Amino acid sequence: MILYADDTAIFYQGTDVADIGSALTSDMDSVAKWLRSNKLTLNVDKTKCMLFGTPTMLKASGRLALQHGGRVIEQVSDFKYLGVVLDSELSFSAHVGGLAKKISSRLGVLGRVRKFLPQDLRVMLYNTLVLPHFDYASVVWSNTHAKFTDRLVSLQARAGKIILGLPRLTSTAHVLRALEWIPMKDRWNGQRARMMYKVAQKKVPEYVSDGFTSLSEAYSGSGRDSRGSRSGNFVPCKTEGNTEWGRRRFASHGVFLWNSLPENLKTAQLKEKVFKSRLDQLVRDGLVFYQLKK
Repeated sequence: MILYADDTAIFYQGTDVADIGSALTSDMDSVAKWLRSNKLTLNVDKTKCMLFGTPTMLKASGRLALQHGGRVIEQVSDFKYLGVVLDSELSFSAHVGGLAKKISSRLGVLGRVRKFLPQDLRVMLYNTLVLPHFDYASVVWSNTHAKFTDRLVSLQARAGKIILGLPRLTSTAHVLRALEWIPMKDRWNGQRARMMYKVAQKKVPEYVSDGFTSLSEAYSGSGRDSRGSRSGNFVPCKTEGNTEWGRRRFASHGVFLWNSLPENLKTAQLKEKVFKSRLDQLVRDGLVFYQLKK
């Protein structure tokens, strides 16, 4: 169960949809009983259910039949939760598609007011109204397939051309150099690296840190040692059947990305702002982040 303010999400994992439905129904009944005891009610109209899995599993599974108080709980294929659109296959295609539309709309506004503002205010407007959408929860969704994120990458270039007042055919590299912007894919990788920094520094909740094991912890008490255990690296996690989805998830890709960073950056006891600053400079100097193997 995940609780956030007045939103509650209940999860159950299984291989049989009927068993999943039975478990969730029982849990909902328990929640409803607690609510009644505390003079509250369960809003069935706002309650939705979703089945997560691979396309093959979802096609073979049938529907997830949930009811409460004689009313059917609607099953959806995607749902916006805490600002991120989750879809049944966790491809994040719906989230990225909606994000692209929102960013494109705001760039239209920026384009219309551009001639009334000096360049520094155009940049300020972009940083305030557009950039946060590229960044929000990007550790969760930005490592999805390039066919989804490439549109966002092109929107970064479009934003730069609007700010600089350059033609659409101007090269992206020229725009990024002129504004001293880090390419969007490197920006997202940098955000994943900063999350791994927090994991390494024990600055994340236990339900996050418990999914990672440092090499030094793995070798502790074994009498063994290695350069990797002294360099701040983490043990690579098992991917889900070695699937592309498994390799893309943060618990896997984040570890390989972190392990590939320069040793003096990982082992230095830096404050987060200093870590970010040094990482950004390394990117500008040509650092290439770990890439998923095809």
